[in-house]
Amino acid sequence: MSYIRFSYLYRDAGNNKNFGSVIFANRHQHTQETLRSSIQRKLIDNLYFDAIVWQIPTLHFAEHDPELDHGWHEFDDVSVVDHLTELKPNRDIEDLCQL
Repeated sequence: MSYIRFSYLYRDAGNNKNFGSVIFANRHQHTQETLRSSIQRKLIDNLYFDAIVWQIPTLHFAEHDPELDHGWHEFDDVSVVDHLTELKPNRDIEDLCQL
């Protein structure tokens, strides 16, 4: 089985960025291009998503001001993870992009 790293970021009202990623199983061996395209179709303006709705960790800063800072995160990219050095994922990438 292969694994996919879903990379994303949060950009606050001051344009400060916080980067993160989540590892997903890729049981059906989808290509990066297929996954990228499927994910982008679900994004707002081909870039933004709500991490809470997508059930992935938020990347808000400790001093999050809900009056100024929005809840949207930005999709960065997907990449294949050859050697799994992190905890085994409990979700498949298909759960995220509903292929």
